[in-house]
Amino acid sequence: MSKDTEQFTFVNSDTSKPYSLVDVGPYLPDDWRDQLLQTAVDFRRDVEVMPSSTSRHDEDGPFRMGLVDGLALREAEPWIFELYHGVLKDLASLALGAQLVAAQSDEYGVILNVLDAEKDDNYETHVDSNGATVVLGVTEHEEGGELIMSVDPEVRGYFDSLSDSAIAIPPKVGQAVIFDGTDKPHYVQLPSSGTRVTAVFNYYTSQAPEQDRPAELSHAIGLDSEVGKKGMLWHK
Repeated sequence: MSKDTEQFTFVNSDTSKPYSLVDVGPYLPDDWRDQLLQTAVDFRRDVEVMPSSTSRHDEDGPFRMGLVDGLALREAEPWIFELYHGVLKDLASLALGAQLVAAQSDEYGVILNVLDAEKDDNYETHVDSNGATVVLGVTEHEEGGELIMSVDPEVRGYFDSLSDSAIAIPPKVGQAVIFDGTDKPHYVQLPSSGTRVTAVFNYYTSQAPEQDRPAELSHAIGLDSEVGKKGMLWHK
């Protein structure tokens, strides 16, 4: 545990919730939000998310959205990887009570998810192959934009955010949502207007190590040149 997090307290202290909230603003550069919003504009690429072993949809897809992969993000904003390997990993480890390991590949270690209401983007319901996920809010929205999570591991499709098993978490600028998504199907509600931008940090655990990451995920995120040319992605 780093000295920076020794006296840290989380926004929500209810340990019964399947996620933790943390204000990471004190650990970010003064103009971090402007930087990431500009990076989302400059480096966004449109991708088609195809169903995979972590999907929780019955239909074939594809699901279209925008993203900035970790390689472009590292070039534009190197500070975000210092956060990823440092204090944010410590905070997520504290929240989940587990030792976390950063991804070996920067390409999917940290990404920007970009959902544009005008482009009719959408986001697939899925579970994560990595044992810890941190979602940092870069934008806020008057309506929509929530991370919709279910504590029912068997739920499929776009389940109702008002159902008994569902939790809706609106994005807040500078606030990170920390959770283990391996058994919690989740998707993102498209905002009613504007563009939703979040930074997503993926970590691995002993229960969900990186070597168990499905092979097709790396293939379709663009590590294969032909897939990269087509702009297709298998989500984290």
